[in-house]
Amino acid sequence: MAWSRTFGQMKTDLGTWLGVDTDASNPNYVRLPEDVREFLILQARRRIALRRDLRFFEEMDTITTADGDYTNGLPSNYGRPYFMWYMDTDTDSVVEVKQITRSEWHEKYSSDDADNDKPTHYCLYADQYVWVPTPDSNYTIYHDYYAEPEDFDDDADYDDFLVKGWDAIFFEALANGCDYVMEMTRLVEFQRKARQHLMEISGDHARARYSGRSLQNSIPG
Repeated sequence: MAWSRTFGQMKTDLGTWLGVDTDASNPNYVRLPEDVREFLILQARRRIALRRDLRFFEEMDTITTADGDYTNGLPSNYGRPYFMWYMDTDTDSVVEVKQITRSEWHEKYSSDDADNDKPTHYCLYADQYVWVPTPDSNYTIYHDYYAEPEDFDDDADYDDFLVKGWDAIFFEALANGCDYVMEMTRLVEFQRKARQHLMEISGDHARARYSGRSLQNSIPG
């Protein structure tokens, strides 16, 4: 069997590996119909991409702050933070805008008496960036971030992540699919293979600077 390279091939292979007939006219098809296989693959792809801070979905957004306005909206495809900076025209130097937690913002920066100034930190709140301090001018801020992967719509669809990380996506989807077909005998092996390929894809394509869910490089999750 050829290894999966497109969305449609992966859906077919998922059914084959789990012993499910992919012909809709066969009663066995209802155990893992096409829409469920689509969900399993897209879910695995999205979770791996955002959990592992992979380079495949890096984006750069340009944000313009407004004098006296302490918020800006997130990009519509925003997934996770990465790196934010702007040029300080007074000193001709790069200023990194570091992320802080919402609780830290409440503890240190939420006073109404705080003066407007050049932003040095931000926190995420709902679908907004919250600047600290409140900007005292219009600053052009560059934000590198990890985008939410767009779902595939057609069986012929594929992207660089599916080509290079198909095995990690495939075995994660296989492990999650075991619940649907009561396939417990191979679950542990699928999980082991998923972990193996997740480590490989992370080693090859994850960034050294993690946004993560623990504090690292001054960027909290």
